Amino acid sequence: MRRLFVVALALALSGCATFPGRQAARIPAVGSGEAVQVNRKEASKIAGDILKLLKKDYGPGQTVFVVSKKNGPIGERLRGDLRSAGYGVSVAAPSAAPGTRLTYLADNYDPGRIVVGVGVGETFYAMRLYDLMPSGSVEGEGGWTVREVRP
Repeated sequence: MRRLFVVALALALSGCATFPGRQAARIPAVGSGEAVQVNRKEASKIAGDILKLLKKDYGPGQTVFVVSKKNGPIGERLRGDLRSAGYGVSVAAPSAAPGTRLTYLADNYDPGRIVVGVGVGETFYAMRLYDLMPSGSVEGEGGWTVREVRP
Protein backbone atom coordinates (compact mmCIF):
# COMPACT_ATOMS: atom_id res chain seq x y z
CA MET A 1 0.00 0.00 0.00
CA ARG A 2 2.89 2.35 0.75
CA ARG A 3 4.20 1.97 -2.79
CA LEU A 4 0.72 2.70 -4.15
CA PHE A 5 0.57 5.86 -2.06
CA VAL A 6 4.03 6.98 -3.22
CA VAL A 7 3.12 6.34 -6.87
CA ALA A 8 -0.17 8.21 -6.48
CA LEU A 9 1.63 11.09 -4.80
CA ALA A 10 4.28 11.23 -7.52
CA LEU A 11 1.60 11.29 -10.21
CA ALA A 12 -0.34 13.97 -8.39
CA LEU A 13 2.68 16.19 -8.00
CA SER A 14 4.17 15.55 -11.45
CA GLY A 15 2.20 18.39 -12.98
CA CYS A 16 3.47 21.07 -10.58
CA ALA A 17 5.37 22.91 -13.30
CA THR A 18 3.39 24.47 -16.09
CA PHE A 19 4.65 25.83 -19.37
CA PRO A 20 3.47 29.00 -21.14
CA GLY A 21 0.80 28.26 -23.71
CA ARG A 22 0.00 24.82 -22.27
CA GLN A 23 -3.03 23.81 -20.29
CA ALA A 24 -2.32 22.82 -16.68
CA ALA A 25 -2.13 19.09 -16.02
CA ARG A 26 -4.97 17.39 -14.21
CA ILE A 27 -4.48 15.52 -10.97
CA PRO A 28 -4.94 11.82 -11.74
CA ALA A 29 -7.69 9.83 -10.10
CA VAL A 30 -6.65 7.54 -7.28
CA GLY A 31 -8.76 5.40 -5.00
CA SER A 32 -9.27 5.74 -1.26
CA GLY A 33 -7.60 3.54 1.29
CA GLU A 34 -6.08 3.15 4.72
CA ALA A 35 -2.87 1.22 5.21
CA VAL A 36 -2.56 2.33 8.82
CA GLN A 37 -4.17 1.14 12.01
CA VAL A 38 -5.78 4.04 13.86
CA ASN A 39 -8.14 4.10 16.81
CA ARG A 40 -11.45 5.97 16.92
CA LYS A 41 -9.92 9.03 18.57
CA GLU A 42 -7.22 9.28 15.90
CA ALA A 43 -9.72 8.69 13.08
CA SER A 44 -11.99 11.39 14.51
CA LYS A 45 -9.15 13.93 14.63
CA ILE A 46 -8.01 13.19 11.07
CA ALA A 47 -11.56 13.22 9.66
CA GLY A 48 -12.22 16.52 11.46
CA ASP A 49 -9.10 18.05 9.92
CA ILE A 50 -10.16 16.87 6.45
CA LEU A 51 -13.60 18.41 6.98
CA LYS A 52 -12.06 21.77 7.99
CA LEU A 53 -9.89 21.67 4.88
CA LEU A 54 -12.85 20.94 2.59
CA LYS A 55 -15.02 23.69 4.11
CA LYS A 56 -12.55 26.31 2.85
CA ASP A 57 -13.34 25.63 -0.82
CA TYR A 58 -16.46 23.44 -0.93
CA GLY A 59 -19.65 24.72 0.66
CA PRO A 60 -21.95 22.52 2.74
CA GLY A 61 -25.40 22.33 1.21
CA GLN A 62 -23.90 23.00 -2.21
CA THR A 63 -21.57 20.04 -2.65
CA VAL A 64 -22.23 16.34 -3.12
CA PHE A 65 -19.15 14.18 -2.62
CA VAL A 66 -18.88 10.74 -4.19
CA VAL A 67 -16.83 8.61 -1.81
CA SER A 68 -15.46 5.08 -1.78
CA LYS A 69 -17.38 2.16 -0.32
CA LYS A 70 -14.25 1.07 1.57
CA ASN A 71 -14.76 1.00 5.30
CA GLY A 72 -11.78 2.05 7.37
CA PRO A 73 -12.11 4.06 10.58
CA ILE A 74 -11.09 7.34 8.91
CA GLY A 75 -13.44 6.84 5.95
CA GLU A 76 -16.38 5.89 8.17
CA ARG A 77 -15.86 8.92 10.38
CA LEU A 78 -15.30 11.24 7.40
CA ARG A 79 -18.56 10.16 5.74
CA GLY A 80 -20.46 10.77 8.98
CA ASP A 81 -18.81 14.15 9.58
CA LEU A 82 -19.55 15.27 6.01
CA ARG A 83 -23.23 14.36 6.36
CA SER A 84 -23.47 16.08 9.77
CA ALA A 85 -21.92 19.24 8.29
CA GLY A 86 -24.56 19.37 5.54
CA TYR A 87 -22.71 17.85 2.59
CA GLY A 88 -24.32 15.36 0.27
CA VAL A 89 -22.50 12.03 0.37
CA SER A 90 -22.92 9.36 -2.26
CA VAL A 91 -21.28 6.00 -1.66
CA ALA A 92 -20.94 4.66 -5.19
CA ALA A 93 -18.53 4.18 -8.04
CA PRO A 94 -17.41 7.68 -9.13
CA SER A 95 -18.53 7.10 -12.72
CA ALA A 96 -21.98 5.94 -11.62
CA ALA A 97 -23.01 8.84 -9.38
CA PRO A 98 -23.37 12.58 -9.92
CA GLY A 99 -21.18 14.71 -7.68
CA THR A 100 -17.56 15.48 -6.98
CA ARG A 101 -15.15 12.59 -6.41
CA LEU A 102 -13.54 12.68 -2.94
CA THR A 103 -10.65 10.34 -2.21
CA TYR A 104 -8.22 9.96 0.65
CA LEU A 105 -5.19 7.85 1.42
CA ALA A 106 -3.67 7.23 4.85
CA ASP A 107 -0.34 5.43 5.10
CA ASN A 108 2.66 4.96 7.37
CA TYR A 109 5.38 7.51 6.76
CA ASP A 110 7.99 6.88 9.47
CA PRO A 111 7.74 5.05 12.77
CA GLY A 112 5.28 7.08 14.80
CA ARG A 113 4.12 9.18 11.84
CA ILE A 114 1.47 8.80 9.17
CA VAL A 115 0.71 10.77 6.02
CA VAL A 116 -2.81 11.58 4.86
CA GLY A 117 -3.68 12.71 1.34
CA VAL A 118 -7.05 14.10 0.21
CA GLY A 119 -8.14 14.50 -3.41
CA VAL A 120 -11.19 16.32 -4.76
CA GLY A 121 -12.01 15.70 -8.40
CA GLU A 122 -9.07 16.25 -10.72
CA THR A 123 -8.20 19.72 -9.52
CA PHE A 124 -7.34 19.53 -5.81
CA TYR A 125 -4.94 17.45 -3.73
CA ALA A 126 -3.67 18.05 -0.20
CA MET A 127 -1.31 16.17 2.11
CA ARG A 128 -0.51 16.39 5.82
CA LEU A 129 1.76 14.53 8.21
CA TYR A 130 0.53 13.39 11.61
CA ASP A 131 2.50 12.32 14.69
CA LEU A 132 1.07 9.33 16.54
CA MET A 133 1.22 10.24 20.23
CA PRO A 134 1.79 7.70 23.03
CA SER A 135 -1.51 8.84 24.56
CA GLY A 136 -3.42 7.34 21.59
CA SER A 137 -4.08 10.59 19.78
CA VAL A 138 -2.60 12.26 16.71
CA GLU A 139 -1.17 15.73 16.19
CA GLY A 140 -0.93 17.33 12.78
CA GLU A 141 2.55 18.47 11.77
CA GLY A 142 2.21 21.94 10.32
CA GLY A 143 -0.58 22.63 7.87
CA TRP A 144 -1.84 21.00 4.73
CA THR A 145 0.31 21.06 1.60
CA VAL A 146 -2.17 21.86 -1.14
CA ARG A 147 -1.93 21.53 -4.90
CA GLU A 148 -4.71 22.99 -7.00
CA VAL A 149 -5.07 23.01 -10.76
CA ARG A 150 -7.20 25.90 -11.97
CA PRO A 151 -8.65 25.73 -15.50
